[in-house]
Amino acid sequence: MRIRSISDSFEVIPSAGEAAPRKIADRSGEIRRVVSRIAALVVPHLDTAKAMNLLLGAGDLRAVISALEAEADGLEPRSHLEGPDEVCVYPRKSLYEELLAEPSNVFYTSKTNPEVVRYEAMPRDFWKVCLAELRKKLRLEGRKLR
Repeated sequence: MRIRSISDSFEVIPSAGEAAPRKIADRSGEIRRVVSRIAALVVPHLDTAKAMNLLLGAGDLRAVISALEAEADGLEPRSHLEGPDEVCVYPRKSLYEELLAEPSNVFYTSKTNPEVVRYEAMPRDFWKVCLAELRKKLRLEGRKLR
């Protein structure tokens, strides 16, 4: 949209809620890349939990992914992370906090003209697809939380 004034013209960029969804050229390749990146971030948390004599198991990973999905939908994520023992909840919350930052750490580039490259954060819907793929990769789909 262009707005013209008497002295100048400028372009108004729509807010994220109004913008058309960005097309991702190699969608399946990008999903694999993001899921691999997320899975690699999970490993140190598994190791840390093990060093604390705790098990960060399938139920915990499902809870973290559910919390991330809830957050992406604008819902309260914390209820997914709670549990009977605060010591056991700590690794869940720690992993959640790290993964929560990932959508803003992954950028896509697009050239608006030969001299300008725009960096865009990962779209929310694409993040949710990546979380669903992570759930599949870790074989966590279709099971109840513990």
